[in-house]
Amino acid sequence: MKLAELKENCDPEWHRIASHPFVEGIGRGTLTDAQLQYFITQDALYLRDFYRVLAMAGGRLDGSQAARTMIHHAETVFVVETSLHETIAETFGLRREDIVRTPKGLVTKLYGDHLVRTAYTESVPVLLAALLPCYWTYQAIGQQWATNPPQHPLLRQWIDTYQGDAYATAVAEVVAIAENISEDYPNLDAITEAFHHSMVCERLFWEQAWTEGKVLGSGPE
Repeated sequence: MKLAELKENCDPEWHRIASHPFVEGIGRGTLTDAQLQYFITQDALYLRDFYRVLAMAGGRLDGSQAARTMIHHAETVFVVETSLHETIAETFGLRREDIVRTPKGLVTKLYGDHLVRTAYTESVPVLLAALLPCYWTYQAIGQQWATNPPQHPLLRQWIDTYQGDAYATAVAEVVAIAENISEDYPNLDAITEAFHHSMVCERLFWEQAWTEGKVLGSGPE
């Protein structure tokens, strides 16, 4: 199944993400320090699950070039994006050990558990479908604000990272692998469901950041 088809099926969810007040706040530079600190902390915790699942996907691709690509992506997420989060975290006086000790938010747990469960219980095409929304939506948000980035230096750095050429190459590589491996896959409903589940998690992740953990009326976490 092509990414364009998966995106079309989730078009309402994408529009809710693109117009979310936290995403708008990234582009306009209007987020509070508390919101940004909460987001960066939770995103760093989420990525600890994400890069492990990328490595698992590579291991399940059985030694092919695609396997090497996915394992390289896992390493890149660990090194490059972790470095981005640490740079921003330093602005708030946070150390790496402070982030690691921070409890995961409700949605951070939900999203990470979804990816890990998919990695262990579903086929590789379904797993890759579950991974795609994180790649695609961050690129799309970065591109959305690239032509008129905010003056806020940290938010500008975030946008530059996700709209840049290096990240575009990474997205294209994962999309190509996912589309190729799912070309003759018989259970397209499972692929669609996994992609949609991750899209919902993406939207809720932004809502969690906007409310600083009080997502879904759950109160302080």
